[in-house]
Amino acid sequence: EVFGIDSTTVGLTIGGCGVVGVILLLNFKHISTCFTDAQLVVGGQLFFATGIAILTDYGNENMNLAKFLTGFFFIFALGFPVNDASIVGLFSKVCGNKPQGTLQGLLAMSSAIARLLVPILSAYISQYLNMTVLFIGVNIVLVIS
Repeated sequence: EVFGIDSTTVGLTIGGCGVVGVILLLNFKHISTCFTDAQLVVGGQLFFATGIAILTDYGNENMNLAKFLTGFFFIFALGFPVNDASIVGLFSKVCGNKPQGTLQGLLAMSSAIARLLVPILSAYISQYLNMTVLFIGVNIVLVIS
């Protein structure tokens, strides 16, 4: 138990972020009329970067529940829905009239592999190095991608 919260509260927090993400996705058609594809992709990356920056400890043990929940919200309630929807849409436009099933499957597979490997690598880095190295590394990967 980090921050003294129980598993029910954690579950409700994750579920709440999921609900916000679903609402965002249900309104994505309207959102995409207000922004270009590039703006949406960059916006999703900015949500990720903001969440990661909030969670980055920079060597000070000053993480608290509010800071954690805010960073978590930016990443999982805003970053993932905006980024995933905009990248899939942009990918579909780039593919054009070509058959997209295999290409969309490969895109989904690469995303699934990342969701599998990143937590394992993150746990390893945080255990053998520290959280600051982990979050700085994540930010570097985010900037490169």
